[in-house]
Amino acid sequence: MAEEYSDADIQGYIQQKEGEINSALNQGNPKNAVIAACTDPPTLWTKNQDLKAKFATTVIGALCQLKENQYAATIDAMNEDQQDILMKFVYKGLALGQHSQLFKLHAALYAKTGHGSIVRALTERRSV
Repeated sequence: MAEEYSDADIQGYIQQKEGEINSALNQGNPKNAVIAACTDPPTLWTKNQDLKAKFATTVIGALCQLKENQYAATIDAMNEDQQDILMKFVYKGLALGQHSQLFKLHAALYAKTGHGSIVRALTERRSV
């Protein structure tokens, strides 16, 4: 995606991604749902906070469906960009203050990626 997309375009892509995420969750596969959410998320290409919040709610719901024993396999199946985006969503969920199980996911992600992912998630100008 490119930065010139309108909010309507982003909304359409969000609906498509949410369908992909929900389909994986309905099939009992939160790992694939999280990987789909972290692959070119549409919210990187908009500044509209309502769109970002709507998509983040879906993604955080998927993160919360991951079981602790699935964290390592999910993280290992991702490339570095996806891991950085996952870190952004973990921080977004923690900022909402309602998802304390994300601390364990953060620890697993940190164990795999080290400080690099944290630094990239916090310093990149595009947020989720």
